[in-house]
Amino acid sequence: MSSLSHWLVVINPSAGKRRSHERSRAVLEGLTLNGHSFDLVNSSDRAESIALLQAYLASEREYRGVLVVGGDGTMHTVADKVWRSGQQLPIAMVPNGTGNDFARQLGLHGKDVKVLIDCFISTQPVDIDVLVMGDRLALQVVSTGLDALVSQRARRMPVLLGKSRYVLALFLQIINLSSTRYRLTVNGEIFELEATLVAIANGQNYGGGMLISPNSVNDDQRFEIIVVGPVGRLRLLLLFPRIYSGSHIHHPLVTSYGGEQIHIEADTIAEADGEPLFDEPLNHSIDASQLTVWRM
Repeated sequence: MSSLSHWLVVINPSAGKRRSHERSRAVLEGLTLNGHSFDLVNSSDRAESIALLQAYLASEREYRGVLVVGGDGTMHTVADKVWRSGQQLPIAMVPNGTGNDFARQLGLHGKDVKVLIDCFISTQPVDIDVLVMGDRLALQVVSTGLDALVSQRARRMPVLLGKSRYVLALFLQIINLSSTRYRLTVNGEIFELEATLVAIANGQNYGGGMLISPNSVNDDQRFEIIVVGPVGRLRLLLLFPRIYSGSHIHHPLVTSYGGEQIHIEADTIAEADGEPLFDEPLNHSIDASQLTVWRM
């Protein structure tokens, strides 16, 4: 176990609405009470936070790890910057967002701050898989087609709506429902198909607990590709609730593939972890990289 007791703490004060200040204070107090010190990134200005994070990562300071207090979007940004820095710094997360899908995958969701701090201090981090699409990083799911359009719309809605943003965005987006032509290459095998959405999953959840890929794990260097074929509005609305239990995976409109090497071509956009990846037609390979994190 590392003997280092100095952390880089990144707080998103805008995440989690009213809980943010309380949970952030509990994290800093928890570290201090355990004899640990920290450098702090805590700004509501995203550009300022990223610049400060990159400056700390480029310094010669030695850290036990990066501790993120925020939601999936904050974790996505921090993981991307750590990954790009080339450092093997492990990342810990105190979930404080509206979706917390990555935290669910790691077993951190719903845990008390003290329990989480004890875990980060007393246990070793582990290596997990992450998705790399072009030069972009994704932790949970790369969404394309309807999926990505709904995510894009939800991201622009007021944060106060919480997890209901995704459901509302879906109802608004299906007004203009259409399918997209895809060319998928999975482990060298080519599939040409028409689909409403294609999701490449490294984890089980997205959209605040929706079980898009109930069989996914993030340490097997294997991805699941979930395809929803062309579907009408009414049938899609009937299918949608099943995503919360994962039973949609058995629906005849849904096909799934597994693979380690994937290439996707389609005239649509891609999003991941509630963040934009590509706003232009896709022609990208998706590969596995690794990230070191704490999980329970």
